[in-house]
Amino acid sequence: TDAQACAAALASRPFDIALLNAGIALGADALAEGDVEDWSQVIDTNIKGVLNTLRPVLASMASRASGHIITLGSVAGRQVVQFLALLPLAVPGLVLGLSYIFFFNHPANPFGFLYGTMAILVMSTVTHFYTVSHLTAATALKQMDNEFESVSASLKVPLHRSFFRVTVPVCMPAILDISIYLFLNAMTTVSAMIFLYSSTTKVASVAAIHMDELGEVASAAAMAMLIVYACITVRLLHLLATRGLLRRLQAWRTRDA
Repeated sequence: TDAQACAAALASRPFDIALLNAGIALGADALAEGDVEDWSQVIDTNIKGVLNTLRPVLASMASRASGHIITLGSVAGRQVVQFLALLPLAVPGLVLGLSYIFFFNHPANPFGFLYGTMAILVMSTVTHFYTVSHLTAATALKQMDNEFESVSASLKVPLHRSFFRVTVPVCMPAILDISIYLFLNAMTTVSAMIFLYSSTTKVASVAAIHMDELGEVASAAAMAMLIVYACITVRLLHLLATRGLLRRLQAWRTRDA
């Protein structure tokens, strides 16, 4: 973590590859009980140590116009990300709808214009059912070889190109499953929608509830059956549309070794 010592030890040496793998996890206690020394050590090692080491190495690579840098990211925040991803599963839809009302109706909120629009209904649905989508996507990504990104970087392939040409085709079954899962749940959910719709964005599930409350049982039943028929129709169309796509993108899975 000493900048001068790193420069003195590394400045005169040629480097072709730099592998950055510094990382310690200290100071995991509650903020009020945290140790300042632990925080300082984490910052010195994980941030300053990497920068102080990389500076002379970069100078050596730049002077020869050649070199590769591989950075291994820390997984210290993985538990926090997983907790946030699983949180919507524990939050009832009613609580989610009420929280949206209080948040987007606040006078000081610049996003208040979203309330009563279709955008807030989409946001609420995606947030409410995000957990299963996240776990499905994470499982699909774990099945990929970890060397894809390293190979793309070594071949100087842009990140966006490798993402759309490799990651998306490999994960296409999971992406399609997530899309139909979100659609079917959006068609049938009521809990959060009941607080967020307007006269111009009333969804079919909410309309069926209102018909039943007005005593129009037959109309409510008809609306509910229309929801069922719509879900079945979209699912069949989704199945037909994706069969050819998956046959083309997933052909490598069925090839003989």
